Amino acid sequence: MGDARKRRRSLVLTLAFVCISLGDGLFAFQSQTRVDVGLTLLASTALLARRRFPALVFVLTLPGLAFGTTYAYVATLLALGSAAYFVDRRWVIFACGGATFGANMTWISLYGSFSPIVPTMLTGAVYMAAPIALGVLIKTRQTLTDQLVELERVRDRDQLARAELVLSTERARLAREMHDVVSHQVSLIAVQAGALMVSTSNPEVKEASRSIRTLAVRTLDELRQMVSVLRASGGDAQGIDPQPAIGDLSALVAGSGLDVTLTVHVASPLPATIERAVYRTVQEGLTNVLKHAPGSTVLVSVELDDKIVSIEVSNTGATEPLLDLPSARHGLVGLAERAELLSGHITTARTGHDGFKLSVMLPID
Repeated sequence: MGDARKRRRSLVLTLAFVCISLGDGLFAFQSQTRVDVGLTLLASTALLARRRFPALVFVLTLPGLAFGTTYAYVATLLALGSAAYFVDRRWVIFACGGATFGANMTWISLYGSFSPIVPTMLTGAVYMAAPIALGVLIKTRQTLTDQLVELERVRDRDQLARAELVLSTERARLAREMHDVVSHQVSLIAVQAGALMVSTSNPEVKEASRSIRTLAVRTLDELRQMVSVLRASGGDAQGIDPQPAIGDLSALVAGSGLDVTLTVHVASPLPATIERAVYRTVQEGLTNVLKHAPGSTVLVSVELDDKIVSIEVSNTGATEPLLDLPSARHGLVGLAERAELLSGHITTARTGHDGFKLSVMLPID
């Protein structure tokens, strides 16, 4: 709608220019020769193409200004202003201005007088400069208006991008919490069901435990796919309620179903973000043991030394058959991201007898 309105307005303005030029050239003077009428018609009708060929239109108006006995200058001035508006090359605009001044001086030498010379030259200079200045001024104003409109569009796009970033952050936060909380609990269900299936001799209990384990493994696989989709949006954020802390580690260890020795040497409460990271680190370490080293002995230690919290989860090799539990390795990646956000770092290493050790160092500001 905006472009159509601009085109209609330009067409109306062009027709007005043509009418003004025709009126000036044909009716402002009583005596008209055929040459005057021809030059006037040429200059006036050429204005119809001022948008597409501004420089050529200007050239076609010059003969009427330089050689017409009626001194039909309106068409030339309108063409000069149009050239200043539509032409981008400055030298072309200056050339048009010089040509206007030259044509003006030509008419004066043929039909007028240079006396007094100074006012005459000043008048010619005004005829040259005024249309150029007006055309450049209108063009500058239009350019600034277009830039303001574009700035508004950029601001709208920026607001939309910010909204999408917030959404991506929430998705990433949900993905991390889903993996940390749900995956750990479902892994426990699968491990306990597998142990029950192996140890029982009751056919009904064995079948029920097999079904429970199958459903748990399927749930883990679907959870892995869902987490992969949610994490695809990127971003990061802090955790959501409820917020686990170091005080919850005993309950976590007790419910893991593993042979775990827990050692905590933290004298004073830590920042909530640190306590949450400690809990998630231990939780992920125990989950990895359940998946990759069932039946192993686990040592968990949390210590505070010189404003640095060190978390270590180490285990011996597996003593039971490995369970075929799906894994997308998002857990360790998430721990590394948490540690990096808190200016810490994570290390993993293989130990003797097929053991494994996870270490995380977190500074306290």
